[in-house]
Amino acid sequence: MKMAAENREAKALMEQAKKKTEGFFSFGKGKYGQAAEMYTRAGNLYKASKNFNEAANAYLEAAQCYRMADEAFEATNSTLAAGAVLKKVDPKRAAELLIQGTKSLVADGHFSAAAKHQQDAGEMFEAEGDNEAAIDCLNTAAEYYEMENSTSRANTCKLKVATLYANSGKYDEAAEIFENVARASMDNNLLKFSVRNYLFHAFLCILAKQDVVGAGRALERYKDMDPTFAGQRECKLCEAVLEACDNLDVDAFTQAVANFDALTPLDAFRTHLLLQAKKMIENAGDSSQLV
Repeated sequence: MKMAAENREAKALMEQAKKKTEGFFSFGKGKYGQAAEMYTRAGNLYKASKNFNEAANAYLEAAQCYRMADEAFEATNSTLAAGAVLKKVDPKRAAELLIQGTKSLVADGHFSAAAKHQQDAGEMFEAEGDNEAAIDCLNTAAEYYEMENSTSRANTCKLKVATLYANSGKYDEAAEIFENVARASMDNNLLKFSVRNYLFHAFLCILAKQDVVGAGRALERYKDMDPTFAGQRECKLCEAVLEACDNLDVDAFTQAVANFDALTPLDAFRTHLLLQAKKMIENAGDSSQLV
């Protein structure tokens, strides 16, 4: 009952706002500002009643009116509001509106806010399976965060990009990002404890493309980069699976992974990379049996 009343009130406000801009006796830019406020109130009512598509339409009408009234900041906020309410019903359109809104934020120097909206857009594109658009947004978000010296947030975006690359089979690109983030985190007291994970992921990406020689060289480089890495369980697993790959010993590979997983459960991402590496041994074994 309440939702129906909110929808009726919102619809009435939309009609009033339209009349305000089309009225014969309405002059100047003031009428657009007044109409924008009505559209915004209508959008809020639609949002409250979970009528998200209509809410977005109302906010976009408000944005247009604010532009006519030369109120750029309010126009940007209305566009972003439209994007926010569409997250659940039309993620792709929501992401597009968030990107549109960030252009004005960047022009005004609001890089942190722009970065957050770009990051949100990237995550929405990812949820929709559009990894290319997601990567573009997340890379842009990382750049904006770095402009504000928000290193941790920038790294979050970069690591997400690396994960998307790895899941798409672009292991070189993924490994490079993981390694770069690790290197940049070495001297940061808040971030250095995650370095071993980044180096671990970089190694797994190289091994996942079945480059045993490259993985071995990378592992030695990572030990030099971070002297504490050699003593970590992640490094011990790297050494064990690398030896198993050299010897084409699938049982040793499986046992090494199982031992690690028993104490430190492997997530889906790490498991995927290890399975790609394991296939190399299995395929080599199948080939030898055919000879």
